[in-house]
Amino acid sequence: MTASLVAALRALASSTHATLVDPEDDVAAALLPAPLRVLLGAALAARPGRTLLAPALARASLGLADHITLRSAFIDLQLRAALAAGCTQLVIVGAGLDSRAHRLPELRAARVFEVDRAAGQRVKRARVRGLPLLARVVRYVSADLARASLAARLADAGHDARAPSALIVEGVLPYLPPAVRARLLEELARCAAQGSLLIASYVPSDLAWLRVAAPLVYSALWAIGEPMLGVAVRCAQRPRKLGHSRRYIGRQRVRPRTAAHCGRDADRPCTLLSSKTPHAWRIQQSSRDRD
Repeated sequence: MTASLVAALRALASSTHATLVDPEDDVAAALLPAPLRVLLGAALAARPGRTLLAPALARASLGLADHITLRSAFIDLQLRAALAAGCTQLVIVGAGLDSRAHRLPELRAARVFEVDRAAGQRVKRARVRGLPLLARVVRYVSADLARASLAARLADAGHDARAPSALIVEGVLPYLPPAVRARLLEELARCAAQGSLLIASYVPSDLAWLRVAAPLVYSALWAIGEPMLGVAVRCAQRPRKLGHSRRYIGRQRVRPRTAAHCGRDADRPCTLLSSKTPHAWRIQQSSRDRD
């Protein structure tokens, strides 16, 4: 459900100026369930829908639309830099309805590994059928992060742990129990060569809105079957101490909080839910090199 919501917000914001940045995602609408795709298309077909309805819906999200689009813009910015620096592989953990392999021409020489549960991947593969593929190749890696060895699954799919990779963990860590989160970071460190880039988003435990709204937020997410189990990540305030991977991860690079950091000036700050922030870390020494 959250995958469809995220895709819907990207589609809503693209070319409508409804949010702080335009995610420029012309593929997101095609990834939506048919009823939602038709409804959104009809709503945005006319000028009033794009200029009045879309901004109203974005404001009604209490900052979530801004957060999603800022997060996407930040990750795209860091990903393009990593590809230009020589990364030839992209690993997307919890890919959901991610559209990057179908909209970023910078991936033309890169192999993309989308990691998610098998059920979600069946839906995704059905919806991307017929869409242009801009990446060199996409490989779907079915894995339950709570049980499977991600490094082994990636190796079986053809991922080369000796070559630098961009590793995206977007909107996933807040839903993982602490032990699973720590193991995931260890697995990513194990399959990341020197020069790789880890880009992850998380929810710091010291957010003012979270202290006030936590019962409501947790209850709502639990009701739809996607409880937040990893919000209280005190170490997330110190990115170098994210799990066991502190031995392999370098300095924090960028922490944007407004659209100005993503290439567009903003007259207002991000609001409420948009205080969830992504970070990027450069892998300076892989676990294989340490061992």
